[in-house]
Amino acid sequence: MSTWRDISPKLSTTTLDTLKNAFVFDTMTPVQQRTIPLFLQHKDVVVEAVTGSGKTLAFLIPVLEILLRRETWLNRHQVGAIVISPTRELAKQIHTVMEPFIDTLQRRQQRGRRRFQTQKEWSAHNHRDTRQTRRHDDKRHSLVQRTERPSPGRSR
Repeated sequence: MSTWRDISPKLSTTTLDTLKNAFVFDTMTPVQQRTIPLFLQHKDVVVEAVTGSGKTLAFLIPVLEILLRRETWLNRHQVGAIVISPTRELAKQIHTVMEPFIDTLQRRQQRGRRRFQTQKEWSAHNHRDTRQTRRHDDKRHSLVQRTERPSPGRSR
């Protein structure tokens, strides 16, 4: 298995530091090894793999890297990425995986590096969930703009 430092094109120090410190992952899974270089080259990729194979990081790392490598930074109201999940549970899992990267970016932002504007947006069918999320959004933001759609049988 390849290490994160072996991947081409090279990953940013933000990504490498987060993988080392937050996840303690030294090597990539086969899914990550095959897909991340393709995503970083802006190729379309379709992956089918078992649970626990590393699919979430396989697409989140390229999203982060592509945003960090932009020649011009996004304006305040521009959206860099939208992640759509078929279920609330998967949306929460994706956000949980992304949070350490957000934390690393925010710490570096505080040390005078490039400003990284982050935002989280929820769209939930249940009004109570939406209201709770809005309160949460006032206190904290995240990189992933997340939209939740009710699963079949949960629409009410």
